[in-house]
Amino acid sequence: PNLAANGTASFGFLVNNPGAAPTAFTLNGASCGGNTSQPSTSSSSSTPITSTSSSRSSTPITGSSSSVSNGVVARWLVDATNSTFHFVSVKKSAAGVETPENFTFNTLQGTVSPTGQATLTIPLASINTAQTIRDGRLQDYVFESAYLPSLHFTTQLDLTAIDALAAGSTSVQSVTGNLILHGVVKSIVFDALVVKHSNGSVSFSPRKPIVINSTDFDLNYGIEYLRNLMGLSTIGEKTPVYFKLFLTNSNPTNTAAISLPTAPAAPLSVSGTAVSTGANLNWADASANETGFLVRRKGADGRWYTAKNNAANTVSYLDLLTESGTYDYKVISYTDSIPSAGTTPVSVVFTGGT
Repeated sequence: PNLAANGTASFGFLVNNPGAAPTAFTLNGASCGGNTSQPSTSSSSSTPITSTSSSRSSTPITGSSSSVSNGVVARWLVDATNSTFHFVSVKKSAAGVETPENFTFNTLQGTVSPTGQATLTIPLASINTAQTIRDGRLQDYVFESAYLPSLHFTTQLDLTAIDALAAGSTSVQSVTGNLILHGVVKSIVFDALVVKHSNGSVSFSPRKPIVINSTDFDLNYGIEYLRNLMGLSTIGEKTPVYFKLFLTNSNPTNTAAISLPTAPAAPLSVSGTAVSTGANLNWADASANETGFLVRRKGADGRWYTAKNNAANTVSYLDLLTESGTYDYKVISYTDSIPSAGTTPVSVVFTGGT
């Protein structure tokens, strides 16, 4: 509504220490009178999700990392300086020597909207294993980050409960969210220790490590490929993840809350037929916003493998096979790193190989 001449309006703002309350005010560029008053309650907090070590980047997410701005100013942002995020991989040499290794990501980004919608995004190209060659292999063979560039975790936070915490107090909250990784969406539930460091700073950390099973995200084929490539006896296919994410409600540049693209519709009417050279797959394109289609194959080893990353609007694929056997196939449409549900697997019996 328009403000009548000589009318008054009340506006709220927060001043983070150190800092002084403003003494001059403008409205739409025009100077106006006014005064400040102390709020009746302590400043509120809510909570984003993003993590980083001292070398990490917390640059706001752009569309290139599977996220878009929705124009809503984030209420909480990740505190990149203080946050940490790690996962552990255990490998066993051919001689039987086990070596646990601690890995991280250099870039972690996250926001919490005014309604409590929290999104964490990790660009997978920022993997840091302390070995450049291994970083590249994980990107190429495990994450397939050339076309699935980001990991996302989304959850709904109870901002009222967080606001009610007194500075210096702690609580335990159950967190339920969706982990989006490698063309798969899976629900993750864990208990988080919440620490209210001040009215403008909150941290979240799991009470115990969160174990991620690579099989759940079709990642175990890539892990097995690396095991063979490196001549190892084993590489652990279940990975413990642990973090401490600090969130700040200081947002002087009005960074927008992260909004992920809408998942495309899953392909329809998938069929597979054995031909002399392999398996001929066909499906109906049911979406209008996909970036591409993943055709995944499962053979006798029980591991899903990305046989082909197909362009948008593709409706068929010929998978060339050399070994006789029964193969299962599923098709996933995706937009950036946001997938549809995988189609119900179809089986093809190929007898033209060795």
